[in-house]
Amino acid sequence: MPTKLAPAWIDYRSRLAFLLVALVGLVLWADGVDVLLRDLSVGDAALHALAAAWLTATAASVIRYAAFRCPFCGGHFHWTLWVVNPIAHRCLHCGFQKWRDPDAARVLSPR
Repeated sequence: MPTKLAPAWIDYRSRLAFLLVALVGLVLWADGVDVLLRDLSVGDAALHALAAAWLTATAASVIRYAAFRCPFCGGHFHWTLWVVNPIAHRCLHCGFQKWRDPDAARVLSPR
């Protein structure tokens, strides 16, 4: 029976999915989707507006992903003042392991 994820990790997974969709779309755009849209007689102004909107969404998704906070300590999970690791498996502040249940960890932590 699969274990239920904590709400913080469900939020993390949605942030990661949004980031991946934005990055794949950006790569597709750079690979020539704009040429395909020009062939469909979409105006240049619409193409520029769409490109600006996609770049803005990509930047917003990167910022939203980077702003994810550790469910245990509340610090930024992927970065500190000196270190940035977007694929970290542990919180860079407290070492809390990714996908671990924060409520169970609080019960078990010695305080």
